[in-house]
Formats: sequence, C-alpha cells, structure tokens
Amino acid sequence: MKCEVCGRDLVGDIVVRDPLPNEKASIPTLVPMPEERDWIWCNGCDQIVFVCHNCCLCPVSGFCNACINNFNLSEYLAQVGLIPKRKGHSI
Repeated sequence: MKCEVCGRDLVGDIVVRDPLPNEKASIPTLVPMPEERDWIWCNGCDQIVFVCHNCCLCPVSGFCNACINNFNLSEYLAQVGLIPKRKGHSI
C-alpha cells in the first residue's frame, strides 16, 4: 500500500477475518494489523484512507483529512491540543 498523497510505502496491513464460530455475523471483518500503522481508519466516516500520518492533518485524532475539512474540525482539534494553534487561526 502506498500513501495517496506522497506515494510513500505505508506500514501495517489489513486482514480479512472470517467470523468466529460463536459470532452470528456472516460478514468478514477487516482487522488492521499490526496496531502500529501509519494509515488512517477514520473515526468520522469509517473509511480506510491510504494517507500516511505525515500527510494527514491530524493523525492522532483518528479523522481523515476530508472529515477534518468537511466538518470544520480544525478549530476543535486545536482547542483540545491535538494540533498547534497559529496566530489568528488554527491549521
């Protein structure tokens, strides 16, 4: 997998796990592997976004760039200390 912005190789894989015998769901589950990955599984839109942490506006937030921009989250993320504030505005 490569970053859609800079083209760098991304760390961490996605595996499809079949349902366990005690699970009623018949839909396979996507599982990010390993825990340390540098791509985004967005908490806002629930999409897997192949953008590295260097190209993401705020990877620690768990939101993709589109959600940060579409929902105007920059100011909130600056208020809670996840991104630095700039004079007069956030990012």
